[in-house]
Amino acid sequence: MFGIYAKLSLSLQDNMNTAHQHPDFADIAYCYDGEIPAAIEQLIASEDFMKVVCKLFSPLGKDEIVGLLRSVRTAFDFRKRVVLPCFLQLLKGSEAEITFSGQEYLQEPGLVISNHRDIVMDPSLINYAMMLNDHETTAIAIGDNLLALPWVRTLVRVCGAFVVKRQEKTASAYAQLSSYISHIITEEHRSVWIAQREGRAKDSNDQTQESILKMFTFSGEGSFVQKLQRLNLIPTTISYEYDPCDYLKATELVRRRHQVDYKKAPGEDVFSMRTGIMGKKGRVHVNYAEPINAKLAEIEQRITRRNEQVEAVKQLIDREIFLGYHFFPINYVAYDLRFNTNEFAGRYTNEEKAAALQYLESRMALSNLEPEFRSELRDNLLAIYSNTLVNYLNATK
Repeated sequence: MFGIYAKLSLSLQDNMNTAHQHPDFADIAYCYDGEIPAAIEQLIASEDFMKVVCKLFSPLGKDEIVGLLRSVRTAFDFRKRVVLPCFLQLLKGSEAEITFSGQEYLQEPGLVISNHRDIVMDPSLINYAMMLNDHETTAIAIGDNLLALPWVRTLVRVCGAFVVKRQEKTASAYAQLSSYISHIITEEHRSVWIAQREGRAKDSNDQTQESILKMFTFSGEGSFVQKLQRLNLIPTTISYEYDPCDYLKATELVRRRHQVDYKKAPGEDVFSMRTGIMGKKGRVHVNYAEPINAKLAEIEQRITRRNEQVEAVKQLIDREIFLGYHFFPINYVAYDLRFNTNEFAGRYTNEEKAAALQYLESRMALSNLEPEFRSELRDNLLAIYSNTLVNYLNATK
């Protein structure tokens, strides 16, 4: 379990998180080394955190785990001795098999921008690949809507997450976030992970949000494209064979369609986080595309209007993500069922089709929707598993 850290420690030990917190970013920054001991004590004081970590570190006793936590002095050490073992244990419990491609594009710090399925697992998988390839883990952008519990807020900051003020849509908030992302990449020489949009793509129709691209360039000098080039954007695609939250997303889509005043129930986000972490994922593939700086330069030469440049960059990132998809039998089955075709019948066996149908039925059974919405729920599940293929086909035309 700890084997991959043997050479990782040698290559990263001299590149630990020794930077000090910049005062301009104090309310959104992740934990720096000087803050780690106090943060660890806050976590130990949380009964909820200790329940989780004791379960993951079983058969160690509580006193042994507390001793382990208190021996942690740096952010690197926390990732090495606490986060990685927990992550590997979670992978084992969720039956996940992970593969990667494009790791050669991680040589230089950059902005890893990916499609978004799960707020915990997406950046965890990104960072797992970083660790396997002897790179410092990425800083992680996470919305403050997911940090209602104090111990969760402390934990994610110790893990290298910084806060995105989702509710504060002001110029000063955008400028602060933009400046911090740039600071991490260009001054701390560390990569940053961020989703291509606010919130998960509940129907798997991955589309880059233009406002996020504009936020990246809310600070600094130079043109729109030059500011993006300094961040070294690396479009990244995460493909899950099974999305543990698929039935939750499909149910929410129905609710939103029929309830104008729909609001999530208290604790719903926390339940989704837990489901995403613990649920079955099957095979998972992470693909890193080549950094797009050269293609950004082409856009700047070809297009002069800024709004048109934003749209062109959006389409570029989308296409790179679409081309990075990895497909599984359930994707092909869902496409053929959704569009009433046999176009991809050669990509799955009868047994695989039967297994996919059984899986979809089992997910529908978990939904709390009324029976009259069953057909709509099924359509949403088929869209969740086929939209990636739809987008890939459009990108290859």
